[in-house]
Amino acid sequence: MLKHCQILVRRYPKSNLAFLKLGIAYDYLHFTDEAKAARHRADEIDQLGLESCRQAVKLKPDDAKAWCKLADAYLEKKLWDEAISACQQAVKLQPNDFDVWWDVATIYRCMERVDEAVAAFRRGMDIKPDVASGGWFLIGQCYQYAERTEDAIAAYRQTIKLKPDDGQAWFYLGVSCEKAGRRDDAIAAYHRLVELEPNYAEAWYNLGTCLKLAGRTDGGEEALAKARKLKPELFK
Repeated sequence: MLKHCQILVRRYPKSNLAFLKLGIAYDYLHFTDEAKAARHRADEIDQLGLESCRQAVKLKPDDAKAWCKLADAYLEKKLWDEAISACQQAVKLQPNDFDVWWDVATIYRCMERVDEAVAAFRRGMDIKPDVASGGWFLIGQCYQYAERTEDAIAAYRQTIKLKPDDGQAWFYLGVSCEKAGRRDDAIAAYHRLVELEPNYAEAWYNLGTCLKLAGRTDGGEEALAKARKLKPELFK
């Protein structure tokens, strides 16, 4: 997730939403200072305010990106209907623009409107096929947060099919397989991940936990020992 959030803030350096998501990703990994800095940047961007975004679409009513920024601003204020309306106006103006669809997908995702987000991500991938691996990963995230676990597993597998060395996809595939009760599949995913990224402490930790639950105590203890060596704070 962190890698994709970093890509988002590079792609949308003036989006407070992108920086908020980056802060959440850093929080998940316990990178406290980085999370604080990301949220601070989001607050700075947010000071531009809703009114400035409204003024922008008045000045440039045919600018799809301006409508996306307005949708972001509405989203920040939890004005859901207005955010949706702005999204719809953006895609009406630029139905074949990748960036517009990606913005719209991100907004729908934050609103937890999963089916609309997935449809928008897929439309973006149709326009720009070279982002398909990242798109499927984000679709997997949508499904995972909505607790549509089997759909998430399918999306992560599609990511891996397109990009076999995507560590984050292997990690979240393992997490989703655990949630679905498919422990052997989870173990296989974590095994592959630590082969790709041997310093990924959370992967070793999850692998060790799964192995112990499967009754494979020796392998579980070995994996947990590696996790502890890499990141002792996981055990606090």
